[in-house]
Amino acid sequence: LSPAALAIVVALLAATVAPQGLIALGPLLAGGRAIARVVAVRRLRYGRFTPIAVLAASVAGVLAFTFRDQTLATVAESARIKYVVGPTIAWYQEFLRYYFLTVESNVDGSLTRRIAVFILLLCLFGTLAVLLRRGVLPGLASGPVWRLIGSTAIGLLLLTFTPTKWAIQFGIFAGLSGALGAVAAFTFARVGLHSRRNLALYVTALLFILAWSTSGINGWFYVGNYGVPWFDKQPVIASHPVTNMFLVLSVITALIAGWLHFRLDYAGHTEVENTRRNRLLASTPLMIVAAIMVILEVTSMAKGVYARSDTYTTGKANLLALTGSDPCAMASDVLVEPDANEGLLQPIPGQQAGKYGPLGGLDPVGFVPDGVRIGMTSLPVVGKPGLVNSDASPNAPIMEVSDGAGTTGGVGPTGINGSSMQLPFGLDPARTPVMGSYGENSIAAHLKSSWYELPPPSPDRPLVVISAAGAIWSFQQDGTFSPEINYGQQLKLEWGVRDPRSPGGFKPLRQDYPIDIGPQTVWRNLRFPTKTAPPGANVVRIVADDPNLSSDQWLAFTPPRVPTLKTAQDLLGSDTPVLLDMAVAQNFPCQRPFSEHLGVAELPKFRVMPEHKQVATSSNMWMSAEDGGPFMFTTALLRTSSVPTYLRNDWYRDWGSIEKYEPIVAPNLAPDAQLTEGTVVVNGWTRKGPIRALP
Repeated sequence: LSPAALAIVVALLAATVAPQGLIALGPLLAGGRAIARVVAVRRLRYGRFTPIAVLAASVAGVLAFTFRDQTLATVAESARIKYVVGPTIAWYQEFLRYYFLTVESNVDGSLTRRIAVFILLLCLFGTLAVLLRRGVLPGLASGPVWRLIGSTAIGLLLLTFTPTKWAIQFGIFAGLSGALGAVAAFTFARVGLHSRRNLALYVTALLFILAWSTSGINGWFYVGNYGVPWFDKQPVIASHPVTNMFLVLSVITALIAGWLHFRLDYAGHTEVENTRRNRLLASTPLMIVAAIMVILEVTSMAKGVYARSDTYTTGKANLLALTGSDPCAMASDVLVEPDANEGLLQPIPGQQAGKYGPLGGLDPVGFVPDGVRIGMTSLPVVGKPGLVNSDASPNAPIMEVSDGAGTTGGVGPTGINGSSMQLPFGLDPARTPVMGSYGENSIAAHLKSSWYELPPPSPDRPLVVISAAGAIWSFQQDGTFSPEINYGQQLKLEWGVRDPRSPGGFKPLRQDYPIDIGPQTVWRNLRFPTKTAPPGANVVRIVADDPNLSSDQWLAFTPPRVPTLKTAQDLLGSDTPVLLDMAVAQNFPCQRPFSEHLGVAELPKFRVMPEHKQVATSSNMWMSAEDGGPFMFTTALLRTSSVPTYLRNDWYRDWGSIEKYEPIVAPNLAPDAQLTEGTVVVNGWTRKGPIRALP
């Protein structure tokens, strides 16, 4: 009974870790008859209660471990509050998990996830059909095979009772599917030797699964997509979808199977000769399909590492961690501005400027220091149904808005050029002027600022940055233009060089559109790589044009700056308490999450977030104060500001963002809470009241 006792311990521990751990009970239930048989035999020798006591001791050991620091009442209350807060989907909506697996352009419906689940189901039902027809499989022990099938089937059944229906939870079948795949390969090899028709049907099913799987994207969560081919579309070869190729092959093999089936009427049963060669051929289709997918996954990741050797990829970070050269992953490739005021460029003395100073230039039209909208908001972002770690309805797309701290504008102290607009990213209004065209809807606005001096080139100063708001014209990295993302008014950086022979002593060289990762309207940082500057350029100025009189077409900006960038690891360190969003945590292994002890949370000093869309559709939902998330205390006790960040050598990438937390009340005025600890003996079902939760 030792294996059964250990299985009970493992199964119960797995069930307490996460809801999907319920499938660990599958092998116990599938092997229940075998366990009962052993108990019956042992009872004759050791008595009725001794075998049962062994199993009961296993259960008691897990219960003792589980309730070592919590009571029955607290566990029950914890389960209740999770169902109240959600996300919770009823068991009879289990079909949604399979639906999410087929949603187009969705990571949960990517080809790597589809192929694994579809192959699992084929192996399960195919092997079950053969066993029901033949009873036994020569060469395989019937008992273990039936228990393997039963464990998988019961696991799929138990999965229906989990409160969430995410396709990623199919990953818990990795161990069972590997064993089941081996059994299915052996089973179908024997079937293929017995009948050419059945072998053709088997190959048809595999090809159809490949066709269905490759109709999905080669997508991965968060930064796993970086550099991976076909991360946002179906795989193609020579402009032809791979899914169509496999579909055509499956139709051909299906026609062959049909021909073999009708041929039985006059040719009789067609059995394949049982030679070593034929056995190998009959047993390899599943292995070939698995090899195709493994090669696709490995080579696509390798391509990403090779193509992005100078910037971040998950594969590169893993290799660096394995070699010990850099264990901090993304924290070493995310670049930050510790102080956005330090990199501000200074206007070259001796230039003529109007009443708004050097940023306004000599004669601005339509641009004024207060030309910034108060209370800006970006457009809603839309996520696919069934997004992991989202509290949205599974029956409709997710539509949410999320903007970085301090980027939505407002009223602030009067600045150096008379502006009363609140500035983002910690920019000091006493040093930073601002100009904007918001509210000017009667004439075409235009402006040319004064020239600003560029510092000498340096590897730690790779960008000219302009903090800007409004609708701004830009292009995608591949040069394409998307009206939904890139349409706006023109804000260009003009490179120049000192030239005493030119008017004003400066010679313009070229005007560049910005790299704008968005989102539109709110404050963000426009990027101009210094590597792409014209040769000899040593001065820059801003050229802004807003001829559109629509009220939602405007732009505002601050002076250019060339910041000295440091890594996120330099800013965050490894000892500073940090609020790491779930999506980014594994990519920042050197950072320390804030701690919690005796119900008291340590106040974090920074928050690290994924890209804008994922923050809106996932992070800000499960972390919300309404759902009992960490925003309960961060929004009440901490003041938040956005830190300018960039991904090294990937300036078009919205990798995510970092926010800085500062106490609203100074630490010396808000001492640490004094906790009174003690021991009180109460019944395990005692509770002083339910946890409050919003309906």
